[in-house]
Amino acid sequence: MRLLFTALACLISVNILSQTTFTGAISNDWNDAGNWDNGLPYSGNTPAIIPDGLTVSNSSFLTLSNFQINNEGTIDNAGTMELSFELLDFFNYGSIQNHGVINNNGAYIYQEGGSIQNHGVININQDGSINGEMENYGTINVGSGCGIGAVILNTGEIIINGTMGKIIENTGNIIINNGGSIGLGIYNGGLIDNNGNVVFISFSYNGSDINEFNNEGTINNNIDGYFGAGDPDDDFFFNNSEDGVINNNGEIRTGLVKDFDHCRLNNEGDINNNYGGIINNNSQINNNGGNIYNEGSINNLVYASSQMTILPNINNNDGGIINNFGTIINNDFGLENNNLAAFVGTINNNQGGTINNNGLIDNISGLIYQCGIWNYELPESNPYITDDCSGLIVDELGALSVLIYPNPASNNLTVDLGDLNGVNTTIKLYDSSSKLVFEKESTSNLMIDVSGFAKGMYSLELSTDEQVLRSQVIVE
Repeated sequence: MRLLFTALACLISVNILSQTTFTGAISNDWNDAGNWDNGLPYSGNTPAIIPDGLTVSNSSFLTLSNFQINNEGTIDNAGTMELSFELLDFFNYGSIQNHGVINNNGAYIYQEGGSIQNHGVININQDGSINGEMENYGTINVGSGCGIGAVILNTGEIIINGTMGKIIENTGNIIINNGGSIGLGIYNGGLIDNNGNVVFISFSYNGSDINEFNNEGTINNNIDGYFGAGDPDDDFFFNNSEDGVINNNGEIRTGLVKDFDHCRLNNEGDINNNYGGIINNNSQINNNGGNIYNEGSINNLVYASSQMTILPNINNNDGGIINNFGTIINNDFGLENNNLAAFVGTINNNQGGTINNNGLIDNISGLIYQCGIWNYELPESNPYITDDCSGLIVDELGALSVLIYPNPASNNLTVDLGDLNGVNTTIKLYDSSSKLVFEKESTSNLMIDVSGFAKGMYSLELSTDEQVLRSQVIVE
């Protein structure tokens, strides 16, 4: 019997000593054993618990290894914290405030509704990771094979050799090195320097659907950089504002980003496509009073497969300037289906737009509408180059017997679906700033009242389950 009681007492003792809880009985100092009810955390008393409402501080050197941490309060680091790969788990339900250095050498920090604010330095190495949301006002270094989740605000510097899930707002510096990547983004007012892989697509955040990325800062897409944007189901808007600058020496792609087909690149600022740079447009580029300077290659390419046909457009709108010292290729080449004689890329130099060509514009059976200022001599024999701006839509949709009339229109615009009659078709109309002003599904001919629309050029889009057709109409 005495042996049984002894065994039970040992079990109870082990259970009591199986964790240690921060009490702050003496001070906020993590390293003072008197502040923990069962002594300093180590492998024999895990997890280490910081209760809600308490703050534990470190101002010296602290190594965390071989035990679990459950933080429901606040961890305030002004010294150096070493997180070993042998750290069992780190669950953050509360707040981590870093004003010193945190070296994450292989540990996993799980943000269970908690937050991290970094005013110092965080180094993530040896396959370490931090998920969830964080704010950065200092420096974060993400090593190869490592990752961080969502940075909701960056005013400092983030250097990425691994992966970052999303950036909500950047007014600082983000440097993506070769092999690094960012998945999602909303706003850049600072610097994004890309040598790796950036792909922006639609996603949900705080209950809202995000389908745009806004740049008011500088994006440098360097020689090894890939910068793409698009969405498989709806339009994604990549907006380069009046103060925005995009310098490209790598590859920028609109649409067709790992099968993400829809993207509208709206430019009111400066896009500099330097020598060796490539802009592959598989969707739409709208130059809305901005400047596009090209010394590299701009490829306006039709993408076609058995599922979808995307007709790309480059629209140089009122006040827009395109200075070409490189190559602009406008063609009708499909990647999987070569029977595409009627499916073409289009360059629309609209009224008020200017194209200055000192290089090569290679129009391989694409369509060019020269309705603005075109400072170079176009070959008269090319049947695909026209200054008849009233016939924009007929040339693109004629293969399917689709008729849009009258064009220009002032009251009612009729959409005769032709061969698409009986096919569920979504008709969308966008103004020159790419704002959606009309949308309706139809299986038969449709009349659109445009009498209340502002005068100008509009982009018309007809989409079915198999293809997307885009072109322009004029409201006068």
